[in-house]
Amino acid sequence: MSRRRRKVQRQPIAQINIITSVLGAISLVVFATVISAASETGGQLPKPVSGLGLLCCFISVYSGVLGSRTLGDVEHSTLFRIIGFALPTLAGLLWVLVYIYGIFVF
Repeated sequence: MSRRRRKVQRQPIAQINIITSVLGAISLVVFATVISAASETGGQLPKPVSGLGLLCCFISVYSGVLGSRTLGDVEHSTLFRIIGFALPTLAGLLWVLVYIYGIFVF
């Protein structure tokens, strides 16, 4: 007897989830770079680098909000919906925690 193989239909990936995943990953890379540069210079970063950090903070928070809107979408891939929400949210949380730490400690 031959076994029938079920064809698993692949769910498409929403473009907004790809965009939010990439923005979250870029923000995490910039976060790691800025933190390592700040540790080498004793916290004295040039203004353009600090501005880039603030811009990445805003972008990651906005991307996290966009990613949260697509969590309930059942027509697209579940993995990318979760990644599209988790990466920018993690990056935004890290940025905000660093800024809060900087406000209250220094």
